[in-house]
Amino acid sequence: MDALDLVAQATQVVIDGVRPGLTSHAADELARDYWEYPPLWWENDVMQLRPLDERPLIKGMTFHLVPSVHVAGLGFVNQSMPVVITESGCEPLVDLPLRLAAA
Repeated sequence: MDALDLVAQATQVVIDGVRPGLTSHAADELARDYWEYPPLWWENDVMQLRPLDERPLIKGMTFHLVPSVHVAGLGFVNQSMPVVITESGCEPLVDLPLRLAAA
């Protein structure tokens, strides 16, 4: 599996698993269970998917998923995907493939 596949699959894991009522902590665990490095915000004053946060996710919340992996000798491979919590789950806010081709 290459780095592009890894970040695409990490994003898909979160999109498939997040739903209303899930806590921020449980959403964070989805990403950590996949590869031990969750997509998250770094600011402390906004809702984020993070450990020990028991606030529930609710319909209409939006998050910016940014999985990143370091490839030795190359650098970081990142992906950015804005998503919204829907009544039945989580959906991307843009219509782009999760795995893009390398330039």
